[in-house]
Amino acid sequence: MFDVTVNVDWTGTGDIVRDHSNTNDTYPGCHIINRWKGSGRDANASGVVSDGVTDFTPDPSQGAEVGYVIDGFEIMGCE
Repeated sequence: MFDVTVNVDWTGTGDIVRDHSNTNDTYPGCHIINRWKGSGRDANASGVVSDGVTDFTPDPSQGAEVGYVIDGFEIMGCE
């Protein structure tokens, strides 16, 4: 294990996309309800992650995303 310094900026590049999911699953003796909603967008991440000698992030990211998610679940009757 070693220490690194992280100094990264995230810049949104795409349109904001909103989505949600609601599941209601039943297994033998178990009922699981899950609720999820959020928004996200494509992004670029750039900056420095370094141990003082090596920059581990010399190039901008590929396939980054920023988002905001609210998630909750309830598990009932599971043994």
